[in-house]
Amino acid sequence: MALSDLLQEAVLPKTAATYRCGFRSLSHFCDNIGLCALPVDVVTMCAWMASLGPTVKPKSLMKYICGVRFVPRHPLVLMCLSALRKRYPSQNILQKVPLSLGILLAMCRRMPGWPILSSLLFADLLWATASSVAFFAALRGGEFFTYKGSDRPILLGSMVRLLGGLSSAFVLIAIPSPKTRPDLV
Repeated sequence: MALSDLLQEAVLPKTAATYRCGFRSLSHFCDNIGLCALPVDVVTMCAWMASLGPTVKPKSLMKYICGVRFVPRHPLVLMCLSALRKRYPSQNILQKVPLSLGILLAMCRRMPGWPILSSLLFADLLWATASSVAFFAALRGGEFFTYKGSDRPILLGSMVRLLGGLSSAFVLIAIPSPKTRPDLV
């Protein structure tokens, strides 16, 4: 029981609910055709994915697969996902721009006076500073903006501190629940 409780702490509640949904779906599929759901073989996994294709987006299927505790990098599983993406394309919605230092620097290069900080307008310097803090905080913490139903705390001003003097100041970001390394509180 202690091991089970410990392992459950590794996954956030919303993610765990998605995993349970995926596993229930696989169990139901296997029950209907007389197969055992665990351990699942690659062909059964792909047949299950194909049965869900008309109603479940491939992106969601990836989350379901993780819930089955199956390594989703198997070549046959990847081929099946690729075919499902072609057969059932997602709606054309705006994609998120990947967070990268290159994109941040490209935006800064458009500022008059860049890269000489003393030549920047205060508003531009403030934006560049806040964006840099947000960029590195998001890399460590996972969330910069909030949305309804988010399990993760957002970055608050109380989690960001300026340390040191004027000549050697630095920003300390103390996130209570880091996404990528929760052991580094």
